[in-house]
Amino acid sequence: MLWNRAITQIQEISAVISILGKLLLILLIITKSPRQLGSYKYLMIYISTFEIIYSIVDVIVKPIIVSHDSIFICISKNFSLPKEISSYLILIWTGFFGSFLGFFEIQFIYRYLVACRSKVLNTFNDKRIFLWMMFPATVGIFWGSINNFFFRHNPRINRDIKSLVLEEYNWDIEKVVYIGENLYEPSENGGVQINKKCLIGIIIVWTIINISILTVSFFAIKCYLKIHSEFKGSIKLNHLQHQLFYALVTQTLIPFILMHLPASIIFFSTMFNLNLGNSSSIAAISFAIFPALDPLPVILIIKNYRNAVANVVTTRVLMISKKKP
Repeated sequence: MLWNRAITQIQEISAVISILGKLLLILLIITKSPRQLGSYKYLMIYISTFEIIYSIVDVIVKPIIVSHDSIFICISKNFSLPKEISSYLILIWTGFFGSFLGFFEIQFIYRYLVACRSKVLNTFNDKRIFLWMMFPATVGIFWGSINNFFFRHNPRINRDIKSLVLEEYNWDIEKVVYIGENLYEPSENGGVQINKKCLIGIIIVWTIINISILTVSFFAIKCYLKIHSEFKGSIKLNHLQHQLFYALVTQTLIPFILMHLPASIIFFSTMFNLNLGNSSSIAAISFAIFPALDPLPVILIIKNYRNAVANVVTTRVLMISKKKP
């Protein structure tokens, strides 16, 4: 119980830091962005707004991840909401994971288009930008639908996890809202068989993740080679492209370490029938910390934003020092 309270407190603190950090980033994007940033600033504002909503949903759902042998479940610890509302919220929460994959792809594609000055870049400068913006939301809806179809709670999985939830958390399974499955379920002859529906769901999820990783890797390499070889433009624009690229790479590493890696470990442990115990709940912490850390690379690497924050901090420090006798 103490561990659960600690997780909840970390989720709440991370949500506050995330919201404040994203609001600061949005303010910097609006007021301090270099002119050469172009329509990319609208994407940055869109992504920041999306992550603010994610932090709010995360602190409402209060998810906890459980991986026990071949069982993996994500439980909502918020018992104050009606069960039906919590069921929709936890699906929305999972949908954000898919949306973030879409955001990574679009950002690297955009950076590459800028580096090679492609005509396709014009699609970001008119109403067609909304089609690009719809892509992450579409991936998120598809991701949530996958979870709803393949991993939604049902009487069979209720029986499988009833004793686990009661022993580990002292919760009544009938009052718990969760998504998850048991990959290896009991067979009619008393043995164990693969849950084909669960396996198909895992394969689809892994396919989406791998497509995203391959897309990001492809355009990241192409973009890196382009801006370090034949990028044609002013020195100022060239420096900005380098800053944006490295900020984007860092921003991608953060969710890879804090979201993709924990999720991968949980899926692998399920496939190999391993019991992670309480350590699996660390994933819930890392999922909450991710949006709190996400704005830092952009603020620290982009010169205009970094200088703006440094000037404010320096001014405040000087004002405080002058007030002291």
